[in-house]
Amino acid sequence: MEEVGRSWGWVLFFGFLTLVIGILVMVWPDATLKVLALLFGLQLLVVGIYRLVKSFGADQQHRVWSILLGIIAIFVGVIVLRNIWETVVVIAVILGVYWIISGIVDFIMAVGDKNYPQRGFTIFLGIVQVIAGIIIVAWPAESVTALTWLLGLWFVILGVIGIVLAFLVRSESKSPEKYPAA
Repeated sequence: MEEVGRSWGWVLFFGFLTLVIGILVMVWPDATLKVLALLFGLQLLVVGIYRLVKSFGADQQHRVWSILLGIIAIFVGVIVLRNIWETVVVIAVILGVYWIISGIVDFIMAVGDKNYPQRGFTIFLGIVQVIAGIIIVAWPAESVTALTWLLGLWFVILGVIGIVLAFLVRSESKSPEKYPAA
């Protein structure tokens, strides 16, 4: 505990940092999504370039696949960077469709098998997934903005918890030893 007590400042720093990030995400959810899509596009470009460079060192059998994957990554990266907001919306629609399909499958499996583990919960969760998926597919831009705002709220909560934890750790490190040596 003594070592942790010495580092309470770091806990406090990360608590404040998380709190600030959460507030920024809540204040600018659309900008947050655009930054994430931008980073995603840049990452695809870097991966594509890496794969192309790596292909020159690959043996003949794997060179074609490495070049193909590099070109695809660069192509998709450029598309993402040229259409940042549309990328976010497309990803939201894909997520919504997945949630609809996943919810239907979970629902059917649980309803069809009387011995299914956590059957009632799985049926309920399947229904919730289908509803959430329909909402996201119907209003993708608004849905990802709302989900981003909730993520920001979560960061705010984690930041406050981190700050409180820092002061608890600090007070614990200053208190007399609770368990004296025998």
